[in-house]
Amino acid sequence: MPLDQILQVLESGVADGSAAPKPPKREKRKETDPATGQTYEITEQWNANTGRYEEVSRAETKTGPMVQIMPGEGELDKVNAAQFATNYSKLIDDPERTYAGLRSDNERIEQLQVALDQGLRTGATAETLLTLGRMVQSVLPQTEATKKIFAELSDRLGTAEWFKASSERFIGGMLAMTKGAVSDREMKIFMGMIPALSTTKDGNQRLLRMMKEMNDLALSEHYAAQDLNEYLIDQDISMSQLGSAKARQMLTEFKEQREDQARARFEQESKPATKEEARAQLLALTPSMTRERQEEILRDSGYE
Repeated sequence: MPLDQILQVLESGVADGSAAPKPPKREKRKETDPATGQTYEITEQWNANTGRYEEVSRAETKTGPMVQIMPGEGELDKVNAAQFATNYSKLIDDPERTYAGLRSDNERIEQLQVALDQGLRTGATAETLLTLGRMVQSVLPQTEATKKIFAELSDRLGTAEWFKASSERFIGGMLAMTKGAVSDREMKIFMGMIPALSTTKDGNQRLLRMMKEMNDLALSEHYAAQDLNEYLIDQDISMSQLGSAKARQMLTEFKEQREDQARARFEQESKPATKEEARAQLLALTPSMTRERQEEILRDSGYE
């Protein structure tokens, strides 16, 4: 098959003529040294070869100690305040990039939602096109004339492959970061809804939104630290003025709010819209339930 015909086939099956969005080329984040209170603004560059952001520069920003130990505090209070300062710093700056994968997933989920609207296919046809596309890239030379075409094609194939890999990762239960944040019930509902929703564009959009809410549950403490930081900025006060006890209480409250909001959005997205979806949830939550009992519950719930 000639190159132009192969590319036309790929073009018609992967997108509607425009490349899927790329990850942001650069992002900035702040990181604080808990020992000195010095905060650095770090710039990172996306490396497509490694699939991760890599630091390219850092600059000091003016800041003070995360938590100031007040005169007269007992030794235990000082230890607790110092420990809170360290934990808060790690939560908001994420120096070990504990939350980086989840944040990156959420960015790609948003990009995939756009790609699905543009015509990205996720069924058997897409699998065939992915195989063909990889063959095209590996066999044909990348000349100056085809360099741009190959770049755009690579972006689209990368998006489709990410969708496939991410779905398989969720299906396979490889959610180490969400363990403890996402309940067994929520995980079973998501797993059970995949067969019912993955065959349509709207269904896949719902699955993507459910994936994001599960990620947000795991990110709730990280987001809560950002909420507390915004509160301090809005009130024009320092952490030492707020006090570690009050800060710890507010951090817990912000975390609970984030969890409640993400869980409510997840429940909304997972609410059955059809009898088939309701049956899928029943089977996921109670796999040993008899067919007769299923029908009885569905009838009582208004599904005919």
